Amino acid sequence: MILLSLIAVGLLSLSSITIRDSQAGQAEALAKSNARLALALAIGDLQKHLGSDRSATAQSSLINAQSTEPNLVGAWETYHWDPEQGGSPDYTQKKQNFRKWLVSAPMSKAENLDFPSAPLDAPIRLSSPTPSVSGSAPLRASLVPINDSEGVLTGGYAYTVVDNSMRVPINIEEQEPENIGELIAHRSAPARSRVETLVTELDPDSRGDLHKINTLETLGLIMDESTFEENKEHLTAHSLTLLTNPIDGGFKKDLTTAFEDDGNGIDFKQTFGSDSLYYQPNDGAPTWAYLKDHYQHYRSFSDVAGGTPKYTFSRNELRGSARGTDPSPEEETLLPVIAKMQIIFSLVAHEALNVDNRRQTLDTKAIPRGYRNYGCPNLVYDPVITLYNPYDVALQLDQLRIRVWDPPVAFGFKKNEVYLRSEHNDGDYHGIARFQIANQSDPDARKWFTFVLREMRGRNPGNPLTLEPGEVKVFSPWVENNWSWQLETSGGYSPRAFFDWNAGRELGNKDNRTNNQMGVETVPGWDVRAGLQTDHLAISGKRPPGTIYPWERGTGFDGAGWLAIHLNDTFGVTAKAQRTITERNSPDFQVDLLAGRDPTAERDVLRSYKFRFGDVSSEISTDDSTDEIERTFRVRDLMQRDTDRSAGGKSPFATLTMTAKTTSDSSDYSKPWVYSHPVVSGADQDTTRVGNALDTYDLRFEEVQDFNTLPGVELNPTTNQSFYGASSSSHGGSTHVPMFKVPVVPASSLGSLLHSNLDPSSTLPRVPRPLGSSWAHPLLPSNGISTQLSGTNLDQNTHGSGILLDHSYLINDALWDRTFFSTAASFDSPLLDPLNRANLLEDFFQGNTRLLNPRLTPISSKEYASTDLAEELDQLSESEFMNRIGGTMAIRGGFNINTDSKAAWQAVLTSLRDQEVAAWGGNTFGSSGRTSFPRHGFSLVDDQGSNEGITPIGIAEWAGYRSLDDDDIDTLATNIVNQLRLRGDEDQAPNMTVAEFVNRRITREGDLHSLKGILESAIEASGFNQGALDDYSKSISEASTPPTMIRGVAHGQAYNGETAEGAPPMLSQSDLLAPLAAIMTTRGDTFRIRAYGEARNGKNAPIARAWCEAVIQRTPDYLDPSDQPHLREDELQSETNVKFGRRFIVTSFRWLSSEEV
Repeated sequence: MILLSLIAVGLLSLSSITIRDSQAGQAEALAKSNARLALALAIGDLQKHLGSDRSATAQSSLINAQSTEPNLVGAWETYHWDPEQGGSPDYTQKKQNFRKWLVSAPMSKAENLDFPSAPLDAPIRLSSPTPSVSGSAPLRASLVPINDSEGVLTGGYAYTVVDNSMRVPINIEEQEPENIGELIAHRSAPARSRVETLVTELDPDSRGDLHKINTLETLGLIMDESTFEENKEHLTAHSLTLLTNPIDGGFKKDLTTAFEDDGNGIDFKQTFGSDSLYYQPNDGAPTWAYLKDHYQHYRSFSDVAGGTPKYTFSRNELRGSARGTDPSPEEETLLPVIAKMQIIFSLVAHEALNVDNRRQTLDTKAIPRGYRNYGCPNLVYDPVITLYNPYDVALQLDQLRIRVWDPPVAFGFKKNEVYLRSEHNDGDYHGIARFQIANQSDPDARKWFTFVLREMRGRNPGNPLTLEPGEVKVFSPWVENNWSWQLETSGGYSPRAFFDWNAGRELGNKDNRTNNQMGVETVPGWDVRAGLQTDHLAISGKRPPGTIYPWERGTGFDGAGWLAIHLNDTFGVTAKAQRTITERNSPDFQVDLLAGRDPTAERDVLRSYKFRFGDVSSEISTDDSTDEIERTFRVRDLMQRDTDRSAGGKSPFATLTMTAKTTSDSSDYSKPWVYSHPVVSGADQDTTRVGNALDTYDLRFEEVQDFNTLPGVELNPTTNQSFYGASSSSHGGSTHVPMFKVPVVPASSLGSLLHSNLDPSSTLPRVPRPLGSSWAHPLLPSNGISTQLSGTNLDQNTHGSGILLDHSYLINDALWDRTFFSTAASFDSPLLDPLNRANLLEDFFQGNTRLLNPRLTPISSKEYASTDLAEELDQLSESEFMNRIGGTMAIRGGFNINTDSKAAWQAVLTSLRDQEVAAWGGNTFGSSGRTSFPRHGFSLVDDQGSNEGITPIGIAEWAGYRSLDDDDIDTLATNIVNQLRLRGDEDQAPNMTVAEFVNRRITREGDLHSLKGILESAIEASGFNQGALDDYSKSISEASTPPTMIRGVAHGQAYNGETAEGAPPMLSQSDLLAPLAAIMTTRGDTFRIRAYGEARNGKNAPIARAWCEAVIQRTPDYLDPSDQPHLREDELQSETNVKFGRRFIVTSFRWLSSEEV
């Protein structure tokens, strides 16, 4: 009986426990069910608000740094202003495009933009803050109650969404470059972000295969708990970003396919809607054909495998025309440009020519007698041309011609203080043309010179012209070693090369010594002994009486245009800048670059540079006190005897200098690396329309004291190199200043184009390296991207339509969000392993290889589910391929530039930390402990100025190499976040597109980011450039610059600042964008959802709780499969897809314990 009683009690107890267990099981099941409900609702939120390609995301902390709930993720519909519609963007519309905070809450609150600013109702913690991290906040959501049909509270749910694109992936494996080509390509597509800069335990060198880590929680097992907790909110194990277009919807177009196409497979106008990237070619906009030509340069070099790429022009490649300007060229011609063109004006005196009894007359009739007691003064005009290779590759040409028209300088000459021409007394001075006997009385006479530039071949000119990357080299007319005035005039009235008295002999346009009909032989260096010159300084038969010696009367000397002056007498010159031609439509001055193929110069023109002034004299003269230069010499001090092989008494007195703008010389009033560079397709500078400070070249007329001091010619006599950069002198200048990057490998991302000359238009404004730049232009209004060039009668061959465009804003808007480089092609590059596109695609989709952009990875799509995907794609037309390939791949670790995580920014900014840099000559530079930002394919020097392959003389910083240490990166990341938050707070919205992030804001002068973009502003706030600005720059302002020099300024604050802004010694926005370009986005496609469910029995405390986490991935497929993935939103047929966009899928799911939240 006792046993039965004990059994009965036991069974009763067991029954009670079973009932309780059953009730607890039901409560737990209900809690999990509610958690799954929360998850489903969160996925619904994502599908509804972020399924569309035209979306952007940001955390609430971006738009309100003091937000109570800083971790909430919001969704916005993309706002995009079409700049071609005119006006200004309405940035307030961004705020209106807010959709919802992706968190559980009453709809009226979740759709309220200000919702995160107030405490949550019934908050549920879904992730704990890190106590040791200042400012760390929990991940929370509002509990949404669930009632049964009778209104009894049975439970609740909560959820919140995390955008993984705002975090740094931990599991992207290192990919070491297999060759020098990949090393260069990875500068603009790094394999991974450097998470080890945040957490040293994540260094792959010590941890091995981190790419095998599939969850963030696994990471916690290989590092100490505190380190994990401090960094978990900045890290992720899942992040794939689709290559979608946030402006138009659909996938980005593949420029690799577009630019690799060698046939007619792609019609740019049909594909992109226009032949140009924006506006029309006649507006000065770059064409797609031009970008394609630029891209394909990597196929064109010799010696590239040895690290010394050289572009050699084929014999018939340079073809001139009658036109020297082009508003929108379709090819990038890698021509040298003129860094400086000087005409040094000197006086020299020679013994009388041994013709027509001149010497006999002086020996027998002169008082005193003897021809050696007299000197015949000559005006000498020495052209000295400084060529500049603005590219980071070597150039070789058979030859190049330069023609100089009508130097705007006039002269008057005096013998013993009496002018030789009566007109001079009234200030009517004459140009050079009037000092040739045939033109002495012709006011319409014109003068031009033509020079053929070549290297020396032994003792004579003849070798091809060669320039190293960025090299600055001086050329001047060839003077034989044995040259003397006796040799020059040994033919009497038929001189050899320089005695230019007879216009009919065209000595300045051909060379009798080599029978070169193209022009004067011109070679590296400057030999001051000779020089083009004329002695016809008076007018025949009209010598003023005061200039005639009594003994000259009746000898014929008194009626000659040349003079013999006693050595003890004086000879003077008055020189003045003035227009010397009467033809109304001709410019005041012109310099042409000629191909050297057609002897008829008018058909041989490559580029023309024309100068027009409102007042030549006042605008190009540099002496404020007078516009005339006056010098007087004893004739004996000017003498260069017949047999003298030195310069003798040749004495310079003035120079006319056409010079590309520098940054620290006394006459610098521009920012040449922002808006006035010389590498353009010709120019027509007219100061009545636009002041010279805002145009390409300076033109100055200055006094010169001797051959050895400035503003004369300065060069290294060993190399014949001159200087550019901060200065055109050795004091601050450099012999090698590469300005533009030319591709030596196929582009791996848009970052490969950042330092390239993508807008070489002859039209204003001049914008170097427009892609990635954000500087406001002083010729354009702050609140607009276009204006009209002032004046009438514009030459359309030069100025096109006359519209001025903000090329930086427009090219950024055209490319960043609409295009990408797939790097899936059969590249023909000596720096890369040979590849076949079909085989490459097959290996890529099977996961056996990476592309040249290693961040691209295959992503499944229903449309491309077949195993023969590679073959299917490769058989498409090129046009179809470029539109569809983006749907088969995604970016591993796409980075949302709207993140305000300083740690995330640190990790992506250090993507190139410790990475080697390809150096000129086949070497590499190390960068241990630093992050380098070289601008060029093969860097000439590192930040220490060292390289065994090339030796720039002067300032090595001008070779374009900057690096930052980890403290610098920390500072920079802080300031980027600050600038992001300023803009987010201003707009109450994130950047909607990558282009918006890159660009300045089109708004009122003085408003936030109206002068420059976010990254440029962050660099300025970081102070990295201050030292270089102190060394190489001048402060300029609208108030302190002569008004004529800045005529046309529409945005004064854009003109104000430092002349060296954007120059190679400065860290620039484009430098930072290069390694970011391959991964930037404004939204995520991979999300982590934390969901919560609970069970209740009425209003009592929860009787069961459940937490779960899922990773959700947006896929290329639309929700309704009836529409193909590559279609844009305006092409969709399904209303479901119009409303909900692309399908989200769950890629992982797990239940969480209470300790994990």
